[in-house]
Amino acid sequence: MDLKNLKLNNFKSANIFCVKASRAWFLLIIFFTFVNIIILGYSAYLYFRIDLGKASNSNIEVNTDEGLRIRKSDFLKVINYFDNKESEFNQLRKDGPTKIIDPSL
Repeated sequence: MDLKNLKLNNFKSANIFCVKASRAWFLLIIFFTFVNIIILGYSAYLYFRIDLGKASNSNIEVNTDEGLRIRKSDFLKVINYFDNKESEFNQLRKDGPTKIIDPSL
C-alpha cells in the first residue's frame, strides 16, 4: 500500500464542526450566565410570592370547631399523674434516695 497515492477527502469543508478554544469558553460563559440569570429570577419570584403571602393555597378554610376533643376525666388523670411525679421528685430531692443501688453487684 502506497501512502503517497492515497487520496483523502478535503476536510476543510467540515470546518463548521471545529470550535476554537476561545469561542468555546465564550459560549460556556454565555450559557452559564443565562442559566444563573434564570435561577436568580425564579428565586426572586418565589421569595416575593412567599413574602407577600401568596405562595400557599389560601382557598383552604380552617375549621377550628372540629378538632381533637379530650374527655375531662382523661385530662384530670394526666394532671394527677404529673402532680404525683412532681411530688415524688420533690420528696426525692428533699430526703435523698431511700435505697442506694450498686451497679457493680
